[in-house]
Amino acid sequence: MTGKIKHFLVSVPVGGGYMHGYVMTNDERVLSRVGEHLIEEAEKRGGRCWPPIILSTRLDDGWKIVREIINKHCGAGPRKHWKKVRDFHLTGWAMRDSEADNDRLMELH
Repeated sequence: MTGKIKHFLVSVPVGGGYMHGYVMTNDERVLSRVGEHLIEEAEKRGGRCWPPIILSTRLDDGWKIVREIINKHCGAGPRKHWKKVRDFHLTGWAMRDSEADNDRLMELH
């Protein structure tokens, strides 16, 4: 399943917050692997994924909100890659439940 680049938000609950991933891909089959990767990264950092679910949502205009939040919390690093994406990109980051931007992301699901 290849074609035009689509935008997705992938989120995994981690005690007290979420690991989020902004995915740009032309192959939706990679989304389950992205979720698994986010779980592994959370566990490496001592987090526990509970409940063990992976939320994955295709973003229409919501990608603009996600990018705004990434720029605010992760700096400009990921931004330089977005225009060059041909088949896959992942920006991952953690956020606490208490952060207002986390609520904005969860509303996209």
